[in-house]
Amino acid sequence: DIIAHTTFWDECLARGWYLLAPLSRGMTPYDTHGGSTLNAQENTRAALAWVIRHYSIDRDRMYGVGFSGGASLVASYANRHLDPASPMFAAMVFHTGSSDLVDTYNASNQIGKDAIEILLGGAPTAMLFEYRRVASLELDAAQIWLSGGDHCASNLGSIPTQIWYATNDSHADLVQHTEQLFDWMNLNGNGPVEVHTRVSLDAANNFHSWEILDETQICDWFALQTLTPPLSGDLLIDRDATYHDYAVQQDTAGAFSRLSFAKTLATNELALTQTDNVQTITLSPDDIGLFSISGVLLTLNLEAIDRGDVIVLEGIESAPIGVLRDGALSASWTYAAAQQT
Repeated sequence: DIIAHTTFWDECLARGWYLLAPLSRGMTPYDTHGGSTLNAQENTRAALAWVIRHYSIDRDRMYGVGFSGGASLVASYANRHLDPASPMFAAMVFHTGSSDLVDTYNASNQIGKDAIEILLGGAPTAMLFEYRRVASLELDAAQIWLSGGDHCASNLGSIPTQIWYATNDSHADLVQHTEQLFDWMNLNGNGPVEVHTRVSLDAANNFHSWEILDETQICDWFALQTLTPPLSGDLLIDRDATYHDYAVQQDTAGAFSRLSFAKTLATNELALTQTDNVQTITLSPDDIGLFSISGVLLTLNLEAIDRGDVIVLEGIESAPIGVLRDGALSASWTYAAAQQT
């Protein structure tokens, strides 16, 4: 599809770039219609891992583009795969996809609903978390982003994003989803995010096609983007995983965890807040850009974390002289020399 209906292949050849177009594989009998499901994401992860093993890839300059079902996949993959030790997107393009699979399910005919149920293990009434974890937004009954909802797009805060759609696209529901994604990201300071709209001339495909993209413009923009560790973020985490060097172990699986972080490099300080459904947070100060060396004070602001949360610092080469809590020496810590934690 990429080769037949876009010029990304030519753009990448001309720039000396690699291009990977993994199939959106889900489950039989809907094997190539996986959308943003976990099966499709695992297939993409495996394909990316294979390429990285076999080719000399600049890990700071990996970009994602998706159209329709592929747009749902590229956004969900970007917001669920934020471990610096694994492939991450430095920027992405979202072209007219679903932002909320519950809304997509409710708007589908019975054949469509049957297909989505096979891919996600059941209807939203029974498998709501499985739908939410692979979506970008939670929309209300009017297809407007829900205030206080579970918006996985919050994880895209450090990923520059372009959003494209045709104003005359016959898939009005996907246009609405796309507009809501831009609206939410723009209002919540995610991005930087920008929107591009055009009138489609592709009547043969109901004006829903790759045709509106400007591949040269997009690749020129990609060339300006490099992976940059964020200083702060509000994370919505769907499993035990590492997000931006913060390894989170959940209290309860099958539910979202929340973690907000903010680094102040000048004062060697890290604030962790809003730790819902979090059991343990493990991090290396050096990995996140802070210092853990003799004679330098490392400050953790933990006032707003839940009682009982455990913070583990890795890469601490020698036992601290002391740990201060609220300015006074504390005995509420342990040091493991063998693990340097």
